[in-house]
Amino acid sequence: MLKAEFSTLDFTANLDADCFVTIQPAWSDFGQVEILEDNGQLIVNWGRFTHSHIDSYDEDQEEHVNEIIDLLRHQIDNVIADKVAFWGQSRGGPGGFYFLGRASSLEQPLPAYLWSGKELGASG
Repeated sequence: MLKAEFSTLDFTANLDADCFVTIQPAWSDFGQVEILEDNGQLIVNWGRFTHSHIDSYDEDQEEHVNEIIDLLRHQIDNVIADKVAFWGQSRGGPGGFYFLGRASSLEQPLPAYLWSGKELGASG
């Protein structure tokens, strides 16, 4: 299913491993994206920048899984379309992401980058 949906991405999948999907970045300094399962939720490590949790509170198991997959698909679609900016320090420290065009109350003192490698600069 993932191969068909994201045919332009270079990724590997191993359903028997803790990190079951690894996506190679379009821009090498981004770092690879790792998708891990943790007690029914997904944790997505966004390269060298940050991570996010994807979960569903639907009690129906099938709907729970479908909602998580839809949320993951939405995040990856937006990231590879350069609609999400990532900021942080590649050697540790704070980091995060925000969707372009959405107001944020957080000022980022560090430059932000898109999946493609385009630098947006700091907002602080």
